[in-house]
Amino acid sequence: MKNVQVCPTRKIVIPNDRIVKILFSLTNAEYRLIIQARQPLEVVEMRKHKIYREISSFVKISHENFYSMPDTLDQFDLDVANVCMSEWEAGNRYVTYSMIYRSLTGKIGESDATPSKVQLAKIKYSLKKLMNIRITIDIKSICEKLKYNNGKPIEFSDKIIPARFVDYTVNGQKAGVIELTAESPLLKTAKIKNNQIVSYDMALLNIPNQKNTPLNIELKHYALRRITEVITHHNKMSHAITFADVFEKCHITNADNKKKHRVRKFLLSIFEHLVDCGVLTAYQMTKKAGVYYSIDFAFGNTKLKPAQPAKKQKVKKEPPPSTEVESKPLEKSAEPVAVSGQVWMPSAMPIMPTYQWQYRHNSMPMLPWSTDIYALINLIKKATFFQF
Repeated sequence: MKNVQVCPTRKIVIPNDRIVKILFSLTNAEYRLIIQARQPLEVVEMRKHKIYREISSFVKISHENFYSMPDTLDQFDLDVANVCMSEWEAGNRYVTYSMIYRSLTGKIGESDATPSKVQLAKIKYSLKKLMNIRITIDIKSICEKLKYNNGKPIEFSDKIIPARFVDYTVNGQKAGVIELTAESPLLKTAKIKNNQIVSYDMALLNIPNQKNTPLNIELKHYALRRITEVITHHNKMSHAITFADVFEKCHITNADNKKKHRVRKFLLSIFEHLVDCGVLTAYQMTKKAGVYYSIDFAFGNTKLKPAQPAKKQKVKKEPPPSTEVESKPLEKSAEPVAVSGQVWMPSAMPIMPTYQWQYRHNSMPMLPWSTDIYALINLIKKATFFQF
């Protein structure tokens, strides 16, 4: 059995171009569509070029000897890929699971830093995806237009991490080893595109008194990648990390408020650790509309922007009460029912009667219907000026 010597690197090397950012941020639906339909993913490298306007490169994704439909690539897969590419860049061709775990957590040189069963299973599953998913990166157009690779068109096609699993003895002990067989196409592409690579020391990942769960590992690497990128391009990027971006990249946008609160609290511990290490000089958490929005940070000679006070909501002032008597139209109401003994006061009459209404019986005697004509004749006879 072959015996190999390993000497882990202390620096994380990260391809920091548009292809890497988009490839590891795809949703599950987008990822499945690209694999099933075999449609290339268009990555816009530049939108407003003075001559060509929009310039794009294309990425094809396929998988080999894996499940019929693998899970989408997430930020933890990106962290594992960066560790493998960093070991290759440092000259190492053999990597163990313990080396990957220590590089992910920053526990370099600690003999007791071994992954748990859950962490080991997570690392193995991520390596299976990276070693079986093949990508084809077509940068012919941007090489010709932006003069990358001296203007010569080029295309890379290989697994994300070209490697294989072998059983060797490492420093005299039998162990499972990952043999790196070639340079990752992601690293090759980033080097050709004006060396779009950033790096940071692994020791910055060793945050005291914090658990190294898969989510916490993602948060540490994401924060350091973002901060390193901002320090490198400080004139072109905002000196802040928004919580919405963190939740989206780590696929916890739909998480409950308790989990998001723990994520914000852990991010603050990361920034406090980076201030203690001298990477940053200050940081502050900002709000927008009363909601936690971002963490602003300062480094070197830069300064924090003063926190903007919360905007006061405008309260509409009510006009003072008027002393004049306002004339209001009379409201229509139903007429009251007249009851014996009550004063009748109709609302429609301009003059109100002051006497009391009472029912009176008709005192005039009623004559039979047949005698009314005779009564008239008798009345005429009694008149003095009539003679019969």
